[in-house]
Order: sequence, then C-alpha cells, then structure tokens
Amino acid sequence: MYSLYNFILQAIEKDIDASMHLIKQFEPKVNQSLRKTPYQERDDLRQELQLKLLEAIYQFKIQDVPGFFDYVKQRIDLQ
Repeated sequence: MYSLYNFILQAIEKDIDASMHLIKQFEPKVNQSLRKTPYQERDDLRQELQLKLLEAIYQFKIQDVPGFFDYVKQRIDLQ
C-alpha cells in the first residue's frame, strides 16, 4: 500500500494515476469547502481547486522538508 508521500513523489514525476489518486484523496475536503459557495459556481471552483492542488504538488520540493530529528533540532535551536 502506498503512502501519501509515495503518491506525491510519483505525481511530481507527472504520473497521471498518482495525480488522480491525490485529487480523489483530497476530494472530501474540496467538497466541504464547496458547500460554502453558491451552487452555480461550484463546478468552476472545483476545477480551480484541483488545478491549484496539482500546481502545489508539482512545485513541492520534497528534498527541502527536514527529517524528524532535523526538525526537532531546529525547534530546540529557536528557543
């Protein structure tokens, strides 16, 4: 079973199946947000949100994310 991390890595490499899986995985959150918008605008907004999700994934620099111990060290150094 793949994790969110693996799907993101695959989507960054422009894997269509991984990208579609991520869109489906975030669909409940998108639908929840769409309930707050007028019915006539929901389809357009849904497409925009999906596009923004893919743009964020493609621009994500996974190598810049610190590991757990690096993160803890950064937090301790800030105090």
